[in-house]
Amino acid sequence: MYRIPYFLKPKVLCDLQRVGNKNDGGYVIPKKSLQDTEILISFGLSDDWSFEKEFYKFSNSKVLCFDNSVNGRFWIVRFIKSLISIITFNELGENIKKLFTYLKYIYFFNNKNKIHYKKFIFPNDHFIFGIDKNNRTDLNEIFKEFQNKNIFLKIDIEGSEYRILHQIISNQKNLSGLVIELHDCDLHFEKIKKFIDNFDLDLVHLHVNNFCSINNLSNPSVIELTFCDKKLSYMGAIDKIKYPVKNLDSPCNKKEKDAEVVFY
Repeated sequence: MYRIPYFLKPKVLCDLQRVGNKNDGGYVIPKKSLQDTEILISFGLSDDWSFEKEFYKFSNSKVLCFDNSVNGRFWIVRFIKSLISIITFNELGENIKKLFTYLKYIYFFNNKNKIHYKKFIFPNDHFIFGIDKNNRTDLNEIFKEFQNKNIFLKIDIEGSEYRILHQIISNQKNLSGLVIELHDCDLHFEKIKKFIDNFDLDLVHLHVNNFCSINNLSNPSVIELTFCDKKLSYMGAIDKIKYPVKNLDSPCNKKEKDAEVVFY
């Protein structure tokens, strides 16, 4: 059982669907966002772009991904690890598939409507030691370039999301929706509550990433939150919904079951 503060419980309903992998890499988002979105901006890519691929398929919106860690070195290291695993007969089928992931990456990001920028996302008024300014950008810069566009934002940047929460608030009028993975959330409940209180979009879904740790109060350390435009949400029997939601949610770690969520 996971115990989660009551302010993180969705208060309104929305028509939702799962986009991306069944397990880690897939997210539950508003169906209508797929129709309303002109640009998907995705922070955090690694070797899984199943969400971006399906979002593009369902919406035909432009897809812009930002992740500096996915570079030439990333693919070489990944190839070597997969090759060693194959030689040692470790998860043979899975690692044979991984050998072809780079080709799938090249195939997907093959035109001006699907672009991967090798840049860190970090506020420009912050300093990152060893990172050239050409290899970074921030949310304000991106939104300046796409003013008056309906943008869906996906954020999974391993803890750096807290550094850009204020920029999400500043640019919220352009958002058709947001899905965000919050790491070490048990240490940042106050920051998250402040963000939600100042965010115009409605919280409509919550899921616990079961790869996470759990503290002595049964608080999980990683959660996924989905927000939608207020015009897409509606009042209903929200109290009857149990989390995880059957037929929508799926465990990120497929080797473990999702536990029940209790709000307090």
